[in-house]
Amino acid sequence: MNNIKRILFLIYLLSAFPVTQLRSQRIDVDVFMGMSNYQGDLQPLIFTVKNSHAAFGAIAKFALDEHFFIRSGYSYGNVAGSDKDNKNELKYRNLSFQTKIHEFSLGLEYRLLSKESSKVTPYFFAGVGVFKFNPYTTDRNGNTVYLQPLGTEGQGLAEYPEKKPYKLTQISIPYGLGIKYYMSDLVNIGAEFRHTYAFSDYLDDVSGFYADYNALLNNRGLETVQLAFRSDEIFPNRVYPNEGIRRGNPKLKDWYYFLGVTLGLAINNGNGESIFGKIFSNSFGGNGAGSKAERRRILKQVKCY
Repeated sequence: MNNIKRILFLIYLLSAFPVTQLRSQRIDVDVFMGMSNYQGDLQPLIFTVKNSHAAFGAIAKFALDEHFFIRSGYSYGNVAGSDKDNKNELKYRNLSFQTKIHEFSLGLEYRLLSKESSKVTPYFFAGVGVFKFNPYTTDRNGNTVYLQPLGTEGQGLAEYPEKKPYKLTQISIPYGLGIKYYMSDLVNIGAEFRHTYAFSDYLDDVSGFYADYNALLNNRGLETVQLAFRSDEIFPNRVYPNEGIRRGNPKLKDWYYFLGVTLGLAINNGNGESIFGKIFSNSFGGNGAGSKAERRRILKQVKCY
């Protein structure tokens, strides 16, 4: 038996143990697949599929009642932006970035209709999260360069004591909406859109104003200067701007978002039934792992006991 099936079986065992309070509570796991993107200085639109990348995640949902669920999970996506796709008046800046996003979130979900009353239900959710990012770009030689250590706007320099290096782990506020279709009491499919306020303006490494050329050159080197100002790559006659010239918009924080489809599986449907019980009951030709002796027998079969 392969490793995936063993993992699924062990998850099922957690829902099969006779813990009354746990077995009376509905617990779902939603698997998410779709796209991720961002809104910020290099991509001002609220929503676009341009520069989007694949995203996925898994969210556990614990029922408080038939409408309210606590949701907690992990999401992964890759976001990017480029001035080549920006407003015409900003294309000259020629900046670009990419970053992977790893997010852990906790929130509350409200389903408008219960599964007992309707097979289809819209839902809304909001919560808090923690996410990690690390923006990078490609330099003039085609090499990948991570931007935060460079301090492209003078972060960390003695000349700018108010500019601290930005942290690569930040708080976020995810919220959004979705819709579910219950194929059965144990399986549902749906679609979800999640918009996230990032509490950072450096997801794209662009926020404020150009630092002094000499201060940047002497402390961080030529590569930092070249990546802070890239207009001369497409307009050779342009020169590095004077200190304090606007590079980004510090008043607007960055956002990122996920859009995709979900597959929901009941770890426990509140009546002691589980999708994993169905899977393994069918797999082993019996009544699942209801008794201690039966669980032990099956564990031996999968070499986990």
